[in-house]
Amino acid sequence: MLKSLAPLLFSILGFMVMRLPGALIGYFIGRMFQGTRVYTSRGAFNGPFQSVYQPDNDFQLNLLALASIIIKADGAVEEVELRTVRNSFKQMYGEERAQQIFRQYKTDFDQKNTSLEEICRRIAMRSPMETREQIFLFLQRVAKADGTISDSEFQKLSQIARLFNLGQQNVQDTYKQSSAAAYSILGVSKDATDAEVKNAYRKLVKRYHPDKVITKDEALKIGAEEKFKEIQEAYEIIQKERNNN
Repeated sequence: MLKSLAPLLFSILGFMVMRLPGALIGYFIGRMFQGTRVYTSRGAFNGPFQSVYQPDNDFQLNLLALASIIIKADGAVEEVELRTVRNSFKQMYGEERAQQIFRQYKTDFDQKNTSLEEICRRIAMRSPMETREQIFLFLQRVAKADGTISDSEFQKLSQIARLFNLGQQNVQDTYKQSSAAAYSILGVSKDATDAEVKNAYRKLVKRYHPDKVITKDEALKIGAEEKFKEIQEAYEIIQKERNNN
């Protein structure tokens, strides 16, 4: 029983120590502990150690490919997003191995123009739901590294969630962090001027500020606090997107 739960247990422990990179490392350690055998793309079964470190680099390259798709989604490659990916790979695989993956991706993988559907199919075919969820969270973090999830990044993340067979909640959580949701919360269009955005923000802050909500109902107080926080976060997302911060 313990052996069957090893990947999940090690993932949880890893997440507690190193967040997402730790969860992925923990999963692989759990698979090694299980001693299971994994089928590779070349049609051969490898032992657990080989499946993690020598799978034709399939997992690492496909993960890097997904990150690259997210980074390029809005047509502007942000240095902070690249740095997030580099640092995550170094944490997961170590400096030397990460550099090997980057070099191989650039020479062997980047020029193939493999579709998003094919990459997700490969990962979904070999990874349990827990791993796919952790990958999705990693991609969310990459998209939000510059402060906001753009509309195009949100569309790509939604597509990945669907191809990974993840629940609708993952998509909803992503939408809440997107710029589209931020404009909706403030009740303005994306074409609104900075002055119009600020005016809408001030009106909502005045309306929903906890000090303005006079009630003995604890639920209403909590609701007002949550709404106020949501308004502040939405305004910050828009400011970052417009580089006004």
